[in-house]
Amino acid sequence: MSNLIQIFAKNPIPGKVKTRVARDTSDRFACELHKIMCEHIIEVAQSAADAVEIWTTESDPPTEYFQQFGLPVLTQRGQDLGQRMQIALGHGLERHQKVAIVGADAYSLTSKDIKGSFKSLDNHSVALVPAMDGGYVLLAAKTWELAEFGPVEWGSDQALEQTLGLFNAHGMDHCLLPPRWDIDTLGDIQLYAPALLDLVRDRVK
Repeated sequence: MSNLIQIFAKNPIPGKVKTRVARDTSDRFACELHKIMCEHIIEVAQSAADAVEIWTTESDPPTEYFQQFGLPVLTQRGQDLGQRMQIALGHGLERHQKVAIVGADAYSLTSKDIKGSFKSLDNHSVALVPAMDGGYVLLAAKTWELAEFGPVEWGSDQALEQTLGLFNAHGMDHCLLPPRWDIDTLGDIQLYAPALLDLVRDRVK
């Protein structure tokens, strides 16, 4: 049974990535942080699945950054994150038995976490790893029964609750796995991964 991980990640363009971090640092600092997190999640994903894809956003100018990893690079399509995930999941489930979507900012996710999400799909249709801020850092599925993702306030502290409400309303069998943190602000780095600060500073010297 083949497992696929789809990494949702913007192209690393200064001023376009980790903008909330950039407000307290610089565009260059935020861009290098984004690169480090991308490299980390790619390494973790490759150790946890049979196949890995990188999905960038349509609004990004093309860059060569992701080509260095030798992985398929695809373009997200859709009006919001829900549509983009739905399209990506559909594409993945045509070719693999289980698909997990993770974001590049899910720095706390481990190979064990991802493998656990795939394992949970033996007994459930969908698995979610909640984020500490009210969203979620991973969505895994073996089937997808929704015609559309529905109204979810993406990026808000209501995203997880609204997604669960949508699943319940449509009778989708799902499970929640232990929560993990992600990185959206400088405060998140200082709280959860202070060693990242030195890694980024070494790159921007």
